[in-house]
Amino acid sequence: MKQKTITVFLWKDLKHPYAGGSIVYAFNQAEHWIKQGYRVIFLCPRFKGSKKYEKINGCHVFRSGGKFSNYITLPYLYLTKFKKHTDYILDVENGTPYFTPLFSNKPKAMLLLHVHKDVVFKELPFYLAWMPYFAEVYLMPIIYRNTPLVAISKSTKKGFEKLGFKSKNFTLSYCGFDQKSAKPKTKFKNPTILYLGRIEKYKRIQLLIEMFEKLNYPNSELIIAGGGRYLPEIKKRVKNSPLKNRIKILGKVSEEEKFNLYAKSWIYASASSAEGWGITVIEANACNTPAVSFNTAGLNESIQHKTNGLIANTKSEFITNMKKILDKKIKFPKLKEYASQFTWENSAKKTLEALTKQLHK
Repeated sequence: MKQKTITVFLWKDLKHPYAGGSIVYAFNQAEHWIKQGYRVIFLCPRFKGSKKYEKINGCHVFRSGGKFSNYITLPYLYLTKFKKHTDYILDVENGTPYFTPLFSNKPKAMLLLHVHKDVVFKELPFYLAWMPYFAEVYLMPIIYRNTPLVAISKSTKKGFEKLGFKSKNFTLSYCGFDQKSAKPKTKFKNPTILYLGRIEKYKRIQLLIEMFEKLNYPNSELIIAGGGRYLPEIKKRVKNSPLKNRIKILGKVSEEEKFNLYAKSWIYASASSAEGWGITVIEANACNTPAVSFNTAGLNESIQHKTNGLIANTKSEFITNMKKILDKKIKFPKLKEYASQFTWENSAKKTLEALTKQLHK
């Protein structure tokens, strides 16, 4: 039997210096598809120092184009080199998808992480932001009307339904995590609050720093781990903080160090304005660490209030919630049990079901 090939259009790959949760999501599922006998090809843009071809975790990664030009070069690469060998296409939308229905009639699905229409104006200048906004709000619901859709959370599904996508086209495929690496450890001696993830403006890390300063819990520390375009601004903010000696910026960390930080911190905190889900919450829970966030899409689904963390509606409530956990006034006895239900095997199975399902036009 001929080996079937899944071709994934993705805006970054695992080796990209700013690879985030969506990249981890796609590659982890791909590893499970490979175990089932599929060949997986990733078409991604290039970055400084990258190779045109590389094999990563069993996946064939081909790179072409830059941050914006890849939306032209990758479809061209597909049409000239990979169309003949492709059986299924996964089109990953991160603000702007690759509009694969316009140039390929192969069975496909679109992966949706979260609605970007408001975020793009925070991250990009207006002359650029209107383009992904227009694409997401007006073009996508028309072009992908007969395409199976994979949403990483109910919040994501609901957000895109408001844009005009049909509910019946959706498959829910929650994020998994590396359960073998998630092990509880002895906590840091000092009360430690951790943010780990991409350093971008919409993550509102400056707001988290502000709330940490107002909390001013005795001997407490704030650790900020991760890389991203907004890192220089965060460094400036910390430099001017009255608690700068208690705030550590680590930059991007290894997988081993990531889980070590999850396990030894007292709280995982996110002040992000929007998330598709919140896999960092689940990873922290698996290491016996509760989470605190605002009542924002995605995070208010990954955090079940008082089960694996606390949700706040205001800044003062966020600060109060952190203090409650640090004071040990509230306990979370089933953190690992809650986290254990989210596996990459289940995610890969659900996404593959969507890929192999074609909707009637």
